Amino acid sequence: DKLSIIKYGDCVKKPYTFNAKRCDVFGDSIARGWVHWDTTKYPITENNWVKLFCDKVGMTFTNHAIGGSSSSGVLAQITDVGKLTSDYVFVAFGVNDWQDAIALNVFRNNVNAICNALKENFTGIDVIFITPINHAEIIPHKTPIADLQEYRNIITEVALSSGYSVVQGNTFPFPDKNGEYASLVFGDGIHPTEKIGYHIYANSLSAKLN
Repeated sequence: DKLSIIKYGDCVKKPYTFNAKRCDVFGDSIARGWVHWDTTKYPITENNWVKLFCDKVGMTFTNHAIGGSSSSGVLAQITDVGKLTSDYVFVAFGVNDWQDAIALNVFRNNVNAICNALKENFTGIDVIFITPINHAEIIPHKTPIADLQEYRNIITEVALSSGYSVVQGNTFPFPDKNGEYASLVFGDGIHPTEKIGYHIYANSLSAKLN
C-alpha cells in the first residue's frame, strides 16, 4: 500500500558555505545531465543541475556521474576516484535500482557500502545525499518490485545513520503523472528538460540548502 509507506523529510546541516568552495558529484544520468533516454546518442546537456546549482552558489565542481548507474555503479565511481580533498560531496542515485528491480536488501547493502567508502575516502567532508525526484513515466527496464519511495527511505535511513545529510528529491516540484506540465519539465517522463527541468532541480536544491 503506497499510502502506508513512510515519507521522510529533509535533514541537512545548515548553514552551508558554498561560495568559493569545491565539490564532487556522484550519481546517475540525471546527475550527468541526460535530457531523455537514448543510449545511442547520449543526449547530455552541460546545463545540468550540477552546473546550474554550483553556478548559483559560487562553487566549482567535478561531476563523476555516469548515465545508467545504479547503486553498485555509484559505489564504483567513488571507489575509482579514491581520496579527495573537496569541501562537499553530493550523491544522487536510486531510480535505476528501482527500474532494474534490484532487491531492497541488496540495495541497502550497496548504500551501506557507499557510505563506508565515503567515510574512507572523504574524511571530514560534508556529504549530501539527494533521493530520486518524482517521475511521470517508467523507462522500460525490468518490472519494479517495490515502490520508489522504499528506495528513497533506504537511502535516507542509511545516510542519516552514517552522519550524512539527506535532501528528499521527491519534494522538488516534479509531477508523478503525465500531463502538460510533465511535458515541460521532463524530456521523457524521467529526465529533466534542459530549459526548464534542470533549472527547477537546481533552484529547489539551492532553496533547501541555503
